Amino acid sequence: MKKLSEESAASIETAIYEALVPYREGEEGQEVLTDFYLHVNGDAGELEILDDDDRVLAQLSVPEWTGLPAKEPERECKRELGRILRRIREQGVLENLRILRPYSFVLVDDRRETLAELMLVDDDTLAFDGDLLTGLDEELDRFLEDLMKE
Repeated sequence: MKKLSEESAASIETAIYEALVPYREGEEGQEVLTDFYLHVNGDAGELEILDDDDRVLAQLSVPEWTGLPAKEPERECKRELGRILRRIREQGVLENLRILRPYSFVLVDDRRETLAELMLVDDDTLAFDGDLLTGLDEELDRFLEDLMKE
């Protein structure tokens, strides 16, 4: 897969901002939304950002993702989208949304089945991506094993 150009990365970031516009502060009350779904259509090279009701909040063409094999969105797009979401988080954009927490940004396939959780935002405005928990099972197993030896 071709590396994502800065222009494409900026376009994706803009699309995510666009998807968040209805949820920015300013209007009363909080929205009940559990996830933002990011769907990559590799055949067409498009990224869609959807809400819980499958309404398209933003859509754009990503030339580097045109003709992706079926497994590519899970591997390559996950990394790129995670990087962009971390940059958005670092800019503080996710802190001022009118969305009840926790909510997630999730990469989904054509059937809206989860491929990867890209980022979770919880009640303490702490955001992390799924890679943070990588290896947790092994660490817990070692901990329990050590505990049993004592």
